[in-house]
Amino acid sequence: MNTPFHIFPLTEKGLAPFLKNPTPPHRHDHQEIIFITAGKAKHLIDGEGLTIHAPVLLLVAEGKVHSFLPELHTKGWVIRFTNEFLPLEATDLFSQFLQLSAIPLRNIGFRQKVETLCRLLFKQNRESTAGGKAALRYLLSALLVLLKDEKEILITRGSAGKSLHYQTFNRFSELLERNYKNEKSVRFYANRLHLTPRKLGEICKEILGETTAPIIEKRVLIEAKRLLLHSERTVQEIAFELGFEEHSYFTKVFRKKIGLPPSEFREKHRAA
Repeated sequence: MNTPFHIFPLTEKGLAPFLKNPTPPHRHDHQEIIFITAGKAKHLIDGEGLTIHAPVLLLVAEGKVHSFLPELHTKGWVIRFTNEFLPLEATDLFSQFLQLSAIPLRNIGFRQKVETLCRLLFKQNRESTAGGKAALRYLLSALLVLLKDEKEILITRGSAGKSLHYQTFNRFSELLERNYKNEKSVRFYANRLHLTPRKLGEICKEILGETTAPIIEKRVLIEAKRLLLHSERTVQEIAFELGFEEHSYFTKVFRKKIGLPPSEFREKHRAA
């Protein structure tokens, strides 16, 4: 991404040349929000595909491998920004795994607020003024706060206790993202959060339906699959990058959870 912030509308005129030569699955070096106001699209993210219908908002975290294929008459907005442009507000909203990457926008009032902010961002981004970048940050921050609150409501279903656990889980998720390659023990993350391993496991179970260890393992396997499909590193190099001292143990773990050894997984999915 050449600029720290970019926004553009989805229009038939803009989509026509893109659909003639669609972008293959790719990895982002930025955060992305796709807001679909009309139509539908196919979305592939980390190997899992689904068809999404308007009105919906997609969150594509930095590092995710994805492809987006809208129909010609699809309308909406695409917003891209780097962590350097707006680091703090993005950490809780975007996630590398199962933290509601698609937000349905059934509430008309909420949807209108999101669209108004998109239009203001687009207009502000086209104007070259001394305070332009600061204004963009304020507007984007406002949008992310709205989305974060809506996402939390959808996940916690209005439970105050679960809402507090959601905040703790977000801190765990942030820690995991920084450390998963080198730290895979539950105790490490529990100690950093000033919790017992059991309490952290209860919070993870409440939010995601899984205890801590499988979540850590899942994050490692997500990255393993990305590297196998979208890099030329050998299985041994990938194993060492992900913190495994023996690539044979990495192969054993991968095969147990995915059903294929890494080399066969790469061959099968690259040929598909």
